[in-house]
Amino acid sequence: RDRTRKASFMGCNADHHCIAFTNRGNTSLSHVAYELPSLDAELRGCGRLKKAGLTVEWGIGRHGTGENVFAYFIDPFNFAIEYTTEMQQVDDATYVMGTPETINRPNHSDVWGFADPPSQRFLRALEGQPR
Repeated sequence: RDRTRKASFMGCNADHHCIAFTNRGNTSLSHVAYELPSLDAELRGCGRLKKAGLTVEWGIGRHGTGENVFAYFIDPFNFAIEYTTEMQQVDDATYVMGTPETINRPNHSDVWGFADPPSQRFLRALEGQPR
């Protein structure tokens, strides 16, 4: 549905994307996103994870591509997880694909400008373990 300098986003239903392929230099699963039903549910979920000792590694913010709210954590096995909600809904008959030339993204992919840049720990977890 969209292609940026770093990722290609593909859809399988009305959600903007269900899977993304990134250019990270190795073959690995980057992260798994858990879709929550509302912004309130996302914030409550983030609160529960913080109380359980997990740190918000990036977020809370809103992505430009997909327009979804995001919050990223590292699970106890050093794997990146995302809580997300409010994914952009797309009609394939009318949607115009974005390209690196047409997509203007904020410096660190948070259109609200609220989230700090992703932590180095999070960026390392996204890389996965080379096989």
